[in-house]
Amino acid sequence: MNKMNILLTFTGFHDPYTLGLIGGEEVPGPILSLLAVRNFDEVILFDTPNTRQNTRLTTTALKEQYPNIRLEVRDLPLNDPTDYLAILTGLRRHFQEISSAHPRATYFISVASGTPQMHACWLLLAAAGELPATLLHIRPPKFVTAERPLLEEVDLTQPGFPVVRSCLAAPEIADVKPLDLETAIRQSGIVGDHPSVVKALETGALLAPSDVPVLILGETGTGKELFARFLHRLSGRPADRFIAINFCGIVATAKDERLRVIIYN
Repeated sequence: MNKMNILLTFTGFHDPYTLGLIGGEEVPGPILSLLAVRNFDEVILFDTPNTRQNTRLTTTALKEQYPNIRLEVRDLPLNDPTDYLAILTGLRRHFQEISSAHPRATYFISVASGTPQMHACWLLLAAAGELPATLLHIRPPKFVTAERPLLEEVDLTQPGFPVVRSCLAAPEIADVKPLDLETAIRQSGIVGDHPSVVKALETGALLAPSDVPVLILGETGTGKELFARFLHRLSGRPADRFIAINFCGIVATAKDERLRVIIYN
């Protein structure tokens, strides 16, 4: 079964159409402009009290122009569309339901519609890894050039973007005291003083407290699982949150927040 490509987007005051710069003619807004250059299996529109009419008109336009695309409208009853915490809370709740219904889907986010606060919340959730999706930016036509296309994927791994860490797991691990480096090495059973081993351990110590995934490569028997346990001990996370799985013999798609280190043979 092929994976579904699902677009998540707020509707905004420029959807489905907006006035162009020449003659006041209507031109496609951000959502219709995006669908003109990128294909999706489903579009999920996030509706708010202030955009009811825009959502209704956008839904009608999408059904007329893209009858094969599945449409879903989700309500965010925001009294204040600039309330960061309310937006974050609502998006987290909705995405939990969406991802449960479509665990194998590939997600995309349009950050062109909605308030600036909504744009910021999309970016924060994606950068923190809470919402595993590709951010899509649609430029206003007046800014489109040969070097700056209409559609651009926002690469959050570029050096210019800061590292964003999710706070959702913080209460669970707040009372767990991380080990010091020497103790973690000793308890992990790692033996070796070669400069390459020392460098790897020092790098691991820097990465351990973060929430970024860590990929450990090496041939069978080189101690990948020992190194993974070393990282986990230094992270300050509870010992029972570590699970080692040999991916060579299985094909898994399970989502489990406890699995933060994947070991490949």
